[in-house]
Amino acid sequence: MQIIVDAALDALLTFGIYDFHNFGGGDTRQSLSIPAGASVRISVQWDEPFFSVTGDFDAQATTDMDIYLLNQSNNALLAFALEDNVSNGDAVELLEFENTTGSTIQADLVIARFNIEDAPSRIKYIVFGDDININEFNTNSSTLFGHPNAEGAAGVGAAFWEDTPPFGTDPALINSYSSRGGTPILFDLAGNPLNIVRPKPEFTGPDGGDNTFFGEQFNDGNSFPNFFGTSAAAPTWPPWQRSCWNWPEDRTHLAPPKSRIS
Repeated sequence: MQIIVDAALDALLTFGIYDFHNFGGGDTRQSLSIPAGASVRISVQWDEPFFSVTGDFDAQATTDMDIYLLNQSNNALLAFALEDNVSNGDAVELLEFENTTGSTIQADLVIARFNIEDAPSRIKYIVFGDDININEFNTNSSTLFGHPNAEGAAGVGAAFWEDTPPFGTDPALINSYSSRGGTPILFDLAGNPLNIVRPKPEFTGPDGGDNTFFGEQFNDGNSFPNFFGTSAAAPTWPPWQRSCWNWPEDRTHLAPPKSRIS
C-alpha cells in the first residue's frame, strides 16, 4: 500500500510537530535518482554524543531526527526511519530502500526534526548504494567514517590499476566509490566536544587486479576475474605487507604497523 504523505507532512509542519531541514533556498526536499534494482542505505548523524558510547545520560542525543524518502511522481512514501533518538540516546537514523519497480525512481529525501525545542548545528548523511545520484544540493563532502577514521588506524583508498603512475596517471585517480577523508571527530569517548580532522586515508592502493575465483571479468587480456574495492586495494600496499609479515608474535614491545611504516 502506498501512503500519500504530502498533506500529512504539511500538517505536521503547520502544527509545529516537525521542523524540516532546509537543503538550500528554502527547499526541504533533496532530489535523488535511484536506478532499477538498486539498494540504498542513508545514514544521518548530527553533532550530539551517542549514549551507546558515553554510557552517560548527560552526554547523549537530545534531538529526535527522522528521515523520509518520497516518490516525486505521486508523493508516495517509499521508506522512512523514525527511531526515538532521545530515548535510545544515539544521534543516528538509518533508512533502507530497494527499488524493485524495474525503472529509475526520482525520489525526494526529507530530513525532519521531531522535537522543536532542540536543534543540532551540524547534520551529515552518507549514502551507501548502487549508483545513487544526488541531483541537487550535493556537497561532495567526506564519506570516510568509523574505524578508518580512527587515530590508530591506517585508511587505504582504492584506485583502478590503469589510473595509477605506472600506467600514466600521476597522482593516482581515486575511484568514485572510495571514501574521501575529512570527516571531523566531534566528541571524545565521554561526550566532550572536539573538532579534529585527521588526514585520511593515509594510503592509496590499486584495485581491479586478477585473482582466481572472485570478482568479475573485463577485457584485460586474460580470463581471470578482477577484484575491485578498498578490500582489494589494502592488501596490495607493499610497505603494509612487509610490516605485517615481519611483525613478530611477541609484539608487546613494538609499535603497531601504522607507526612503523609512516
